[in-house]
Order: sequence, then structure tokens, then C-alpha cells
Amino acid sequence: MDTKNELAQAQQTIKRLEAIIALLPGHIYWKDLEGKFQGCNNLQAQDAGFKSPNEIIGLTDYQMPWNADADFLRNVDAEVVSTKSTHLVEEKSQTAAGKEAIWLSQKTPLRNEDGAIDGILGVSMDITELKQTQEREKTALQEATSAKAKVQAQEEIQNALLTFSGSMSHDLRSPLSTIGVNIMLLERFLPTLVETYEKSISSSSDIPVISEARLEAVGDVCQKINNAIKQAESYIDATLKIIKGAARGSELLKPDDLVPCSIEDIIRRVVYSFTSKNSDSAKIQYNTDNLFTFLGNAIFMSRILQNMIKNAFEQIKLKEKGEIFIWCENGSDFNYLKIKDTAGGVTPATLEHLFNGFNSTKQGGTGLGLSSAKQIMQAFGGDISCQVVDGDCIEFSLSFPIHP
Repeated sequence: MDTKNELAQAQQTIKRLEAIIALLPGHIYWKDLEGKFQGCNNLQAQDAGFKSPNEIIGLTDYQMPWNADADFLRNVDAEVVSTKSTHLVEEKSQTAAGKEAIWLSQKTPLRNEDGAIDGILGVSMDITELKQTQEREKTALQEATSAKAKVQAQEEIQNALLTFSGSMSHDLRSPLSTIGVNIMLLERFLPTLVETYEKSISSSSDIPVISEARLEAVGDVCQKINNAIKQAESYIDATLKIIKGAARGSELLKPDDLVPCSIEDIIRRVVYSFTSKNSDSAKIQYNTDNLFTFLGNAIFMSRILQNMIKNAFEQIKLKEKGEIFIWCENGSDFNYLKIKDTAGGVTPATLEHLFNGFNSTKQGGTGLGLSSAKQIMQAFGGDISCQVVDGDCIEFSLSFPIHP
């Protein structure tokens, strides 16, 4: 009687254990040494596409929806048996419903009554969501680290620019001061020299003759050099203000700083500064139609135009072809200055970050030129943009609010 009760209790216990195993989360399964399933829980059977755990008995991983990973799974099982030890491993699989999943599997040897290994027991938990969360956190951390590194790099460049601008002011102004002192000396004695020459030429034929026009030019040379010094100092001031503004991220110009400027005067002056000393002067073509005035700063605007023409000439020299075209257009709310160079080789990708600070497509470039140009144009109430035209040429458009 006791034996029957014990047997019934044992059978009841086994059924309860089977019920518990069947309902446990994750995948629970056991295989023989040939890799054939000997049993599993309900979730394992369902993900394999079966209605009951009994249907999986006798099948292998090669007959499961995850058969693409069967070789890897079989090797892990073999490693567990050969080393007679428990293995913890990440495994990939695909369910019957087509879901890709990552599993953290613990596999341990199964032993029979004699202690010999006759299979493996596996417990696998779905960690797909955990892995995806980890990847998102890893990506976010990398992006944050990259952004922080970029900010630090920009701060270092900005500090270097501020230091450079201080030394640059001294290094550039010192030669100008020396020139100014010598001009004062020349202004003092030049009239006497000219007067002495004019008296001497009338009494001696051995003295080389200087034409009257050249004598007049000599008389004006001091004033011209003084004007050039003042212009150079203005350019130094403007350049330093641009560099400091770019480094500090501060406002370059305030509305009260803006005055009426002639786009024609600026174009003629800047173009002349190139054509007067450039053998390729014929490569700059500008149209004098649709000219306008605008509220801005003539020195800053001259610097923008100079930088753009200089960049265009560099591309023309690099590509060994191309011309520069400059013209104006009038609109209802804005007037436009257009600049195009036909050196070619421009793609939309080239323009993507063209106006970003500290970004340059030129070797050794700082990227400050066009970044500062955009800041200046926006300070004028306008903007600067560019596009690819005529296949692979670049065209800049500078907009200026219409000034009554």
C-alpha cells in the first residue's frame, strides 16, 4: 500500500515538474549526444513552430527555423560534452514567426545513472531587447564623446585664434609704423629734392630728364603711401574683428554700425586689386548692371569679396581652367550679388558643411572665411548661400535687404 502511494506521489511530482518546466520563461531543452531534442518547454516548442513539446522530440537544430545557425549551435554542444563543463554563450536564432533574436544560453552536461554524459541541458533567455538597449546606450555615449571632443577641439582652436590675433596685431602694425615714420621723413625732404632737381635740370644737360607727369606722381607718392597705410590698418582692424568674433562666437556688427555702401565701389576696388597684379586678370568678368546700395560695412564686404575671388583663383589654378563671373540682380525684397567660378569639380557633398565654422575643404584651411562671411551677411540682415550650377560649377548668392 505504501509502495503504491509512493509511486502515485512520484508520478504526481513528475507531472508537476513537467508542468512547471513547460511554463517556465525562456527556452528549456535537452538533447542527446547526436544533437536530437529529447524534450523542451512550451515556449521552445512554440518558437520552433510546434503545438506541443512532444513534436520536437527526435529532431535536430538543422530541422528548426534557426537552421542557418545550426553549425554554431552544434559546435557549442560538442564543446560542452568534450570539456564536461558548463558553457555560457550568446546565440542568435530565428523563430518560426521570422523574429530575429539573441539568446544568452547556459548549457551543461547531462549524466545518466552511471554518471556518464549522455546529452546536454540548455536554458536560453531572450536578451534581444537588452542588447538593443546596450547598443543604443553605446551609440549615444560615442556620439556624446565625439561631440565633447569636437567642442574641446573648437575651444582649443578658438583660444589659439585669440592668442594669434593679439600677436598678429603687433606683428602687422610694427612694419606699418616703420613705413609711416620713413614717410614722414620723405615728406619733409622730398619737396626740397624736387625743387633742387628742377633748378639743376635747367642749368645742366648731364642730369637725366624726368617727365613733368612723373614729377607730379613723385609729389603725390607720400600721400598715396599714407592712404595705403590707412587702408591696411583698416583691413587689419576688420580682419582681427572677424577672427575674434569667430573665436568668441560674439556679434560682429550691431545695427548702429551699418552705413550705406555702394556695391559698385566695392566690386571695382576689389576686382582692381586682383587685376592690377594678376596676369590672369581677363579671367574675372563682372557686369555693372543692376547695381545697388546696401546698409552694411564696406571693409567687411570687401573682405568677403576678396576671400571669395581668392578661393576661386585657387580652384582655377588647381584645375587649370575656369573663369570668375560677378554680377548683380534686383528682387522685390532683396538685392543679390552673384559670384560664380567655372573651375568645376564641385558636388553637392562639397557644399554640405561649407559654411560651418572651423570646416575647410582646403589643405591647411581654417574654414573661417565662409563661416565669417555668413555671420557678416546675416549681420547686414541678409545671407549667403551656394549651389552647384552648370553641372559641377559653384555659384554663390549674397542677399542684401533693399535699402531705400
